[in-house]
Amino acid sequence: MNEVDFFKNLLSDIDNAYQKSGVYREYGDKNWGYNAAISRFVKKSTVIIGFNGGVDQSWTAKGNVYGPQKEYPIRNFAELYDELGSLKRVVGLFQEFHPEANKGVQINYCFFRSEGEGQITWHDLELCAPIFKRLIEYLEPNEIITFSRSLHDYFSRNKLLDVVEGNFVSNNRSVACSKGNVKIGNKRIPYSNLPHPNYPITTESRRKAWKYCFS
Repeated sequence: MNEVDFFKNLLSDIDNAYQKSGVYREYGDKNWGYNAAISRFVKKSTVIIGFNGGVDQSWTAKGNVYGPQKEYPIRNFAELYDELGSLKRVVGLFQEFHPEANKGVQINYCFFRSEGEGQITWHDLELCAPIFKRLIEYLEPNEIITFSRSLHDYFSRNKLLDVVEGNFVSNNRSVACSKGNVKIGNKRIPYSNLPHPNYPITTESRRKAWKYCFS
């Protein structure tokens, strides 16, 4: 199956799950919708995974509506630079520490959008789990990278991680990162979790975390 057809099938599955979700039940009138992919699908590449898609309240306050994703994205991660928000700050770090990742894929674990992570229920994550697994099986990633501590903790609670933690101190604040493997279906995939670019730490500590994961 080509990537566009797979994308369309995935959207159908996500729509069915969304109708059963807690975020739809509580906030369906806001029409935040869902998305299947942020970038184009590239098999056997780096997959950068977020927790879920956010909602820009300043944008919706002007009368704009998100709704369900309809169009298949045609650009890779770095080519989305102007649309990456805070993640655009990692493009330069990838170029320095791990250049191949800039050619990779960006998706979210939870396909449903929300204004905050707290609006996504455990039930919502469980609805997304089999669809996410199917997507990962299709992509066959050579590695997974996350910047979300919430997603990392979710993987950990479900006993999907086999990682070694790296811990640093920055301005009296603990900085955690991890590298190892994550189990998705029957596959163990190389995995890294890094501090989110919005997390307030020094440049030196951030670079230490990146060196830890990619050296």
